[in-house]
Amino acid sequence: ELTFKDDLGNIYSGEGNGGSGNDPYNIHWSATFQKLNENATKLIVTPRVHLRVHTPENHGGVEYVNGKEKKIEVPKKEAKSKDIVLDDIVIDLKK
Repeated sequence: ELTFKDDLGNIYSGEGNGGSGNDPYNIHWSATFQKLNENATKLIVTPRVHLRVHTPENHGGVEYVNGKEKKIEVPKKEAKSKDIVLDDIVIDLKK
């Protein structure tokens, strides 16, 4: 996840455009963000990583039995998680 702000204090929200890939583990995602304030001189990007440990005890899904879909209910047990905020990336904007 990325957070975008400028040196004037504006925070820019984005909207996901979806993603595509060749397999479930290599997906390329894109998003479109608001137009930058014309007086901004720096764009500050803050990367955030959300780690979750998914197991059969804390994560649902779907399995196929004899060609028929069988839903696996999501258990109530919390998944282990950790959020990491990485160093800001500062981009100088040219006029």
